[in-house]
Formats: sequence, C-alpha cells, structure tokens
Amino acid sequence: MYIALVEFPPVPPERDAAFRDWFAWSNERLENVTGLAGRRLLVGEDGTYTAIVEHDTAATFGDMHASPEAVAIQSRLAAILAERPRARSFELVDELKVSGCCGGHSDAATTPADHAGHADHAGHPGHPANAGHAGHAGHAGAQLTGEAPVPAMAGSCCHP
Repeated sequence: MYIALVEFPPVPPERDAAFRDWFAWSNERLENVTGLAGRRLLVGEDGTYTAIVEHDTAATFGDMHASPEAVAIQSRLAAILAERPRARSFELVDELKVSGCCGGHSDAATTPADHAGHADHAGHPGHPANAGHAGHAGHAGAQLTGEAPVPAMAGSCCHP
C-alpha cells in the first residue's frame, strides 16, 4: 500500500468551513478512482490539517494526480489557501490487522452505540460495513433514528 501524508498550510479561520467543504467535495469527486483505498482529513491540536491518502500502489496515486479531476480539485483548493500543501510519501511495510472495523464486536446483535464514530459507513455503499445493508437502517439509520439493535449480518466488517 502507498500512503501520502498531506500537510496543509494554516487555514485562515474565515476559510475553515470552505476548506472542510472542499475536502468533502473532493472526496466525492475521487470516490471511484481506481486504486484509491482511503482519504481522511485530520486536524491537529494546533488546528492544522493533515490528510491521509491511501492507494494500492504509487502508480495508482500518480494516475490520480494526473487526472482531470485532480486538476479541478487542486484549482478549487488554490482559491481557498494561499500556499500549496506539502506531501510525504510512504510504502506500507507492516501493519496490525484488527478484528473488524468496530473494535472486533462479535455479539449476536450490535446496537447503534456500537457504531458511534463510524458515521463514515453511511453513504459509502462500497464500505464492507454496508455489504448487504441496502435499504437497511443498520449502520446509517439506527444511530440516527434510535432503532432497536441491528441483527448481526455474517460477513460484514462488524459482524464476523
């Protein structure tokens, strides 16, 4: 796996909302890019932003950056920030595999509380947590509607 850590220059307070909107918009524009495994925005204790961009390979990362989508994304970012972000690249050499995305729950049923902090499953049909959940209030709906516990669904990330 190829990982880029993208450090953004300081975001002026009056542009913070626009910056966060830009990142969410850019995620939507890139969600079907071949080889893109993940893209997350972090904020540090000092208020600076860093993105984690994960790709299958350095080649798929390069292909993404050469795409017309990436040009449009960078152009829109330039209207928000005065400086360009800096990126550092890494190849993954080792990792700890955890049991499931929700901390290894293997109960017969999970509750909306089990999925607190996992709102990123909502709206991402390709996420393993949503496998077999079409029209199902499980991950996306139960935490919002307060529905009863969701029955375990074998094979999804939260239900071994």
